[in-house]
Amino acid sequence: MLKACIYALCSEIQNQTELIPQSAANSSLQHKILLFIQENFTKDISLQHLANEVGYDYQYLSRLVNAQFKKPFNRILNEYRINHAAALLTETADSIDNIAFQCGFNTVRSFNRNFLDILGLTPSAFRLQG
Repeated sequence: MLKACIYALCSEIQNQTELIPQSAANSSLQHKILLFIQENFTKDISLQHLANEVGYDYQYLSRLVNAQFKKPFNRILNEYRINHAAALLTETADSIDNIAFQCGFNTVRSFNRNFLDILGLTPSAFRLQG
């Protein structure tokens, strides 16, 4: 009798629940990930911070990010930071050091290394081209 009641309850819940297609759920999560990066890229953030923010397990989210974006979270974050830095280098006269810290990098060396890796130029060479 108890088992029949549980089945009836589950059936009623299923009838009243609208499931989100997986592609829509992934799209929504992708949006949340990109929005989190956009709003927090100047801070010292990590995949663990993102996992806490969106309520997903760290390991699961790491695999999901790699599968959806075809690159790890740190690469996505650094690409966003470097693209913002490139805009600042062309639009402002701020020093490269200041721009590095404004874009969320903890050291200028890390900024220079990522800038060269992502855009193929050093920040100073990029500024001279702009």
